[in-house]
Amino acid sequence: MSWEAAHADTSFAQSNRESFQAVIATPPKPKVLTAFDTIQPCDVSLYPAATYYIPKTQIVRNEPNPETPMNYDILANGIVLTFTMLLTIKYALGCVPAWTALYNDLKNV
Repeated sequence: MSWEAAHADTSFAQSNRESFQAVIATPPKPKVLTAFDTIQPCDVSLYPAATYYIPKTQIVRNEPNPETPMNYDILANGIVLTFTMLLTIKYALGCVPAWTALYNDLKNV
């Protein structure tokens, strides 16, 4: 590859012509893999003295407060669920005549 083929007529290319030719003239260096020189077998468990430690456990949960006699969230959720179920049953029973009329109209057509 020549200089003229790689870069047409730019002032940046003309000012860096010597460095481009120097890079093209030098052959590429072979890659040296040094990671395999530092790998060693892991035989820590064969040592006579233990090199590990047992981590200390820390209790992060709060203890339940025995002074509160009742949790009111359960009672409130029960009341809301009962109210919702009653509204659902009322709606379902109120829709039965409408669904029956629709079924009969479709059956007659």
